[in-house]
Amino acid sequence: MIKKIAGFALAVTLLTSTAMAAPKTVNSYKAAPALAVEILIEHGENPTGNVIKEVANQLGPQGTFMGLKKDDPHYKHEVMHYLHHTLEAIEMEHVDCEYTAMN
Repeated sequence: MIKKIAGFALAVTLLTSTAMAAPKTVNSYKAAPALAVEILIEHGENPTGNVIKEVANQLGPQGTFMGLKKDDPHYKHEVMHYLHHTLEAIEMEHVDCEYTAMN
């Protein structure tokens, strides 16, 4: 009985660690409008429908935003940059608005 329990525990551990280690698919990343809501809230702003609509209007094929795929490490930053520079919906320091600050 103990061997069965130990074997079951080992199987569960292996399955769980394999599932957790699986790479994220592009579809599992948040799209720009969802990120915009998060960013606006993080900056103490109220996410209005007009701002989210403007972000959504910039979506390209398969959820790209300004040419970047959702799994690109700069995707969220590009949304933040758009909210700051184009829509003036959030305030940011200039250094935070540069890609080099992310590296």
